[in-house]
Amino acid sequence: MKLTHGKTMNAYLDVPKRTPAPAVVLLHEWWSVNDQIKPVAQEFAERGYVTLAVDHFDGRVATGRNDV
Repeated sequence: MKLTHGKTMNAYLDVPKRTPAPAVVLLHEWWSVNDQIKPVAQEFAERGYVTLAVDHFDGRVATGRNDV
């Protein structure tokens, strides 16, 4: 995703089958956007929400607290 000031940001987006729809922004835990947060986004989309999980760690995924 490209931001207005020219920088890019990683994110995971899931969209429901029917749009327009309400939206949810997911904030991930300390390990970033991993295989745990993606199914959470998918579940929100199945319930009818456009869901965006913004990656605050620039693509890095932690396996321990000292990784990020």
